[in-house]
Amino acid sequence: MLCFVEIATKEMTKLVEEWKQKAYKGTFHIPIIKLCKPKEDIATRSIDTDHVKKLYDSFKDYGSVNEDIMVWCRIEDDLGENPTDEDVESIKADFEVIAGAHSMEALKLLANDYPRNKLYTRPKIHLYVDIDSLQSRAAARATGGLDNIIRGLYREVSKAEIVLQIHRLLQHELKDLQQSEKPAAIRQIKKNALAYYALNRNTLGTIMVLAGKHGELWELIERCLTGRDMPPSWKIPKTINKFNQMGSLDPELLIGWMRQVCSGAITLADFQGKCLAEKARRKVRNWIREIIAVKCQRVGDQEIEEMEWEELCAYFPHSTQESFVDTWVGAAQARSGASGPPDTMKETLASWIKIDLESQEPVCTSIQNFHTFIFTSSKIFFLNVMILLSCRFHCHKVRLILSGFALDL
Repeated sequence: MLCFVEIATKEMTKLVEEWKQKAYKGTFHIPIIKLCKPKEDIATRSIDTDHVKKLYDSFKDYGSVNEDIMVWCRIEDDLGENPTDEDVESIKADFEVIAGAHSMEALKLLANDYPRNKLYTRPKIHLYVDIDSLQSRAAARATGGLDNIIRGLYREVSKAEIVLQIHRLLQHELKDLQQSEKPAAIRQIKKNALAYYALNRNTLGTIMVLAGKHGELWELIERCLTGRDMPPSWKIPKTINKFNQMGSLDPELLIGWMRQVCSGAITLADFQGKCLAEKARRKVRNWIREIIAVKCQRVGDQEIEEMEWEELCAYFPHSTQESFVDTWVGAAQARSGASGPPDTMKETLASWIKIDLESQEPVCTSIQNFHTFIFTSSKIFFLNVMILLSCRFHCHKVRLILSGFALDL
C-alpha cells in the first residue's frame, strides 16, 4: 500500500510545486471572519467538531496557533508586486481555506470569545491566487492533502465519508467536460485520493465504483452512508465492504435491493449476499450457454453464443429454467471462473438439451402436409398455430412459409 501512496504523493508534490510557482502570493494577516470552508468541489474532508474543540483548547492553553493556514482566492491575479495586508483584505472573492480548515474553525470560536486578541482575530495565512479551472482545483485539493501528509496531521476519515466526498468531486469536475476528457479527470481524482486518504488500490476501486453511481441508485446509497431518511435503528457504516460486490450488476436489481435496505427489510450483509448470488447465477447461465453451444452451435442463422439470455430461454426452456440455475448457484460460488461447470451439471444438462432439441423438430414434415393443414383448418385455428410457431422459431422463417400461400389472414 505504501508503494502506491508514495507514488501518488510524489506526483501530488510535483503538482503543488508547479502551482505554487504560479499562484502563491506570500503570507498575510487578515480578519478571521473573511476565511471560509473550501467549496464542495475541492473539499476532501468534512469538519470534525471534536477535532476543532481539541485545537481550541490547544491554542488557548499554549498561546500559539497554526500559522500554516493556506487560502485560495479564485480570481485573476491583479495584486501586483508586494501586495499589503490591506490589498489582500480588499479582495472580493471567497477566501477558501484549502489547508487548516479545522484551525480556522477553532480560531473563529476563539475570536468570538477573545475579540481583542489579534492572534485569533487576524491570523497569518498563506495566500494562493488563481482563476478557477480543472488544474487549479486539482492543485488546491493536492495542496491541502500534501500539507496533512508532510506535517503528520492525517485524520482518519471513514470510508463512507470518502465515498461522499469523491462523489461530489466527480459531479463538479465532470459536468462540463466532453466525454473524451472525462477519463483523464477521473484518473487524476483517483490518483490524488490515493495520497489524500492513504488508501490501497482495491479499496479505492470500490470507492470509485460507488461514488460514480447516479440517479436513484446513488440516492439510496447516499441515504445509507448519511443515515438520512433511514430507520431509527440504522447505523452509518464505517466501512464499505458490504458494497464491494455490486460490480456491473443490473442497476434495476441493485435499486430493488437497496430499497429493501433503506426500508429496513434487509441488512447490508443481506444486500452483499444477494449480489454474490446474482454474480454466481450469471456464471451458471454462462456455463449453460457454453454447454448448449457444444451440442448445438446455432439455431437457424443465430449463433448460440451471441443470443441474449431471454432468447436462449425461448429455444431451450428446459435447459435454462430458473430452478435448474438456482440449483447450481452454490457450486458456482465455490468454484473459480477458470474451473468451469461441475461434471454432474454437464450430465444433467445434457438430458435437458436433448429434450429441447427434440422439441424443435418441424411440426409438418413436408410441404404437402402443410398445404393440407392450411386448407383443412379454420383461419382462426391456423393463425393461432402460426403465432405459437413464431414464438418457437424465427419470425422470418414463419413469414417465409406463409409467403408461398395466398392467405387472407
